[in-house]
Amino acid sequence: MESVTGRRYLAMFLETMCSQGLVGFWMAVEELRHSPRSSWHQLGAEIFYTYIRSPSAEIKVDKDTRKRMEAFLLGDKGPEVFYEVQDTVVDTIQEKYYHSFLLSDHYTALIAELATEEANKDITSDRSPIEDRQLSNESVSSAESVAGTIHLTEHSTYARRKLDELQERHNNKIQALAALRASLKPESPALAMLANEVEKLAGEQMRLEAHLARTDTWAEHLGRWRASVHSAEVIDESKPPQFVIVVHMAEQEAANDDDRPEQITTGWVLLRTLNEFQELHRKLRPMCAELKNLELPTNSFKFLFGKNDKNSLEKAKILIQKYLEFVLEDDRLNQSEALYTFLNPSSEYLKQGDLPKKNKFSFSTLFKSTSSEATTRSSQEREQFTHLSADEDEISLYLDGNGADSASKAMTTSLRGAGAIAEERDSIAEPLYALLSEVFDMRGVFRWLRKTLVTFVQITYGRTINRQIKETVTWLFSEQMLHYYISVVLKSWWPGGTLSENTSNRNFQDKEHTRTLALQQLSESVLEAAGSLVGAQAAARGAHKLFHTLQNTTHNKQLFYELFELVLLEVFPELKRYQ
Repeated sequence: MESVTGRRYLAMFLETMCSQGLVGFWMAVEELRHSPRSSWHQLGAEIFYTYIRSPSAEIKVDKDTRKRMEAFLLGDKGPEVFYEVQDTVVDTIQEKYYHSFLLSDHYTALIAELATEEANKDITSDRSPIEDRQLSNESVSSAESVAGTIHLTEHSTYARRKLDELQERHNNKIQALAALRASLKPESPALAMLANEVEKLAGEQMRLEAHLARTDTWAEHLGRWRASVHSAEVIDESKPPQFVIVVHMAEQEAANDDDRPEQITTGWVLLRTLNEFQELHRKLRPMCAELKNLELPTNSFKFLFGKNDKNSLEKAKILIQKYLEFVLEDDRLNQSEALYTFLNPSSEYLKQGDLPKKNKFSFSTLFKSTSSEATTRSSQEREQFTHLSADEDEISLYLDGNGADSASKAMTTSLRGAGAIAEERDSIAEPLYALLSEVFDMRGVFRWLRKTLVTFVQITYGRTINRQIKETVTWLFSEQMLHYYISVVLKSWWPGGTLSENTSNRNFQDKEHTRTLALQQLSESVLEAAGSLVGAQAAARGAHKLFHTLQNTTHNKQLFYELFELVLLEVFPELKRYQ
């Protein structure tokens, strides 16, 4: 795999096995591994949509691995998952195809070409170290450019670490957005969601930078800060008053106008309650014994005829002003972290460890209401979705790009008249309704099931269920899918280019073990696909019913004869007159 010539001949051999995508994936991930950070998401999106999301993809990954890849595309995680899958691909090639490759004509041709290139080995060997050094220099310069963008003083460690994390997340989101814009349609909800997250992270980053700038200014001019109580207000009569405080710098006097230093016009306004002043007083009192002689307003305010007493508020305002003047003029108190935390409007927010948790949007809520209720709920959830992180199950749908991009557009029209014209839009789906009703025992709620399916297809795919069924059938029998079916048959019956041998007779325990695993996988697949539609219990019962029905030999024979008859009538239409 390390040789370009070797990969080329291996890809030619795997092409005969319909598995050439394995080498292509390995090469793409290797390019991702050695590329600068700014190109990660573009390459990751190309790999994901070429080798993972493709309907005929050779590489199959489990749900957790796919979610981790999607998280990388959205800028939430690193590209390590692609490296893990790359190692799995190498193991697959070595176990399934390498021994056959050694016996093939392609390997013989590879050896001959390598012998021919032996004379030019010096040229190629001289080039590799240079390329490696260039790639190394690029990665180092990229890391230095990211690190050089943050140049702040050493005061607020937590805020600075938070800013580093936010800046890295913001850069990842920007790269992921640029990569997805090249892979998805402009109206895709995934793009709108990601663009909104980029905007929110940019705003959060600006607030953190403003906080750090305020912190640097406070530390640089320590002892020169003053606070003025602008007003005292009572918002609720059952609660103590709130004070509007203006924080500013004290003016410096000079003998001559020429000697007057340049004034810095900076400051901010904040709102503090009486309880917060009392809490500050408890923190500062051990640092200065004279604070015990200062008086703070009490929580008891008298109200006359439902109106607050202006004299009491004015008195409280004067007491608070005297208290602030004392603590800011005292050299021991004005350097305390507690005082700065109290006078900084953003410090309390920064002490909250993480960003607020975000709600999740789920299509399952669409099936818990009637048509009119679902219309209102879908519009509310659509507004929430634009500024919240996507749920793992829904983001897979939006990253699909085959109709999920029209979901937001269909939200406004999907549920309009669903019950009135359902008969006209789902006539082709009658056999599907009958099958679902039989498998999941939905006979008593047939009308609800029918309306729910129409609504689900309309919202998810942006089209009627009749049209969706037609397009799905057309896609299943397209040239691309027929090639995929033939490839699967070849790989199953002729693995590695040789006809598979008959397996030995298994005992009863082996058969039961296989039966149990098959039932477990079928139950998980049915529950994942239809759990939100018919309920978890009904989906589990339907999976067991379907599994046991398919184990019946007589039923399987009858099913085969029915399908065989349909194929014959389709291929030889003249047989229909003998029916």
